[in-house]
Amino acid sequence: MLRGLKVGIDGVLSSVEIDDTTADARMEGMHRAIGCHTYDVVGYTDTVDVWVDDEGLYRSSVNAELSVMLRRERFAGQGAWFGTGLFLGIDHTSGESRSLTPGERAGIVQDWSRKREPAEYRFMFEFLFPTRARR
Repeated sequence: MLRGLKVGIDGVLSSVEIDDTTADARMEGMHRAIGCHTYDVVGYTDTVDVWVDDEGLYRSSVNAELSVMLRRERFAGQGAWFGTGLFLGIDHTSGESRSLTPGERAGIVQDWSRKREPAEYRFMFEFLFPTRARR
């Protein structure tokens, strides 16, 4: 059983368990956890990946908390992220996803629960509602 965390578009962080007895079971569990059938992987730290809806921009809503978390860790120039984000560990030997370690879980929870300043959300508005230069 893979044990991870997910943050939904409502900003709620929750635990997830995914059956990993077969590749098909793992894929179906990830589909259910993210709420999509096409997904992409984004590096969160050197040992944790975030799986996101590859078509989230078209099929879902902006995930403000996930966007701030990813921007803080890795993607300073990235715009907003859409849909649910699924956090799983990385087994660098096999390249497969693995359960989060207690330390990785604690780090994600700490980042998620950290007090944020309103300015940390400004980049999303700039991404979603770009200002045009007047001619």
